[in-house]
Amino acid sequence: MVGAGTLMILLGLYALYRVMAERETISKTWARIFVFAMALPYIANTFGWIMTESGRMPWAVYGLLKIEDAVSPNVSIGAMWLSLIGFVVIYGVLMVADVFLMRKFAIAGPADADAPVTGPETPETDDAPSLLGIEG
Repeated sequence: MVGAGTLMILLGLYALYRVMAERETISKTWARIFVFAMALPYIANTFGWIMTESGRMPWAVYGLLKIEDAVSPNVSIGAMWLSLIGFVVIYGVLMVADVFLMRKFAIAGPADADAPVTGPETPETDDAPSLLGIEG
């Protein structure tokens, strides 16, 4: 977690340096590094959570509830597996959707920089009746 955070800070400082030095081009190697660096926040978050939760037992209250007494007899192993598999499937689908959308918009690239910036396009003549009954 700390390593991923440090790496994100260093990459951000390098990018800031490139912007401040007005260097608009970047090598293919650095471009690939920055693309793969998009996963660093997810990695840092996940490993930080795993590190935090594996070292403690949040369901047990220190000094009041022993770990032996904190076990729920009503939750079966099947129910536990079902909820674990459910969470893995849901987060897997969300990850696939996230990667699909990021890839789609990365391939599309930025909007045309030479085109004038205007509002939403509206037709010159609107033959549709007004919803408010006002003639335009």
